[in-house]
Amino acid sequence: MANWVQGTLLGFGVSGNEQVSLLKPVFTNTSAWLTGGNFGLEASVPGLISVIIATILLYRWKPIQ
Repeated sequence: MANWVQGTLLGFGVSGNEQVSLLKPVFTNTSAWLTGGNFGLEASVPGLISVIIATILLYRWKPIQ
């Protein structure tokens, strides 16, 4: 689902692959570390920070019993 939203819906590259999308993001003079370049959001610093935060939250989560 994440790849579909990122690629088909939002228009970002997914793992270096371009595909037809509903939206087309335009980045002029934006660094690849911020956008992920051809590899999409998963290769960006904000993407990495999101994964780290999600990992910490899941590690600390205690289900109700």
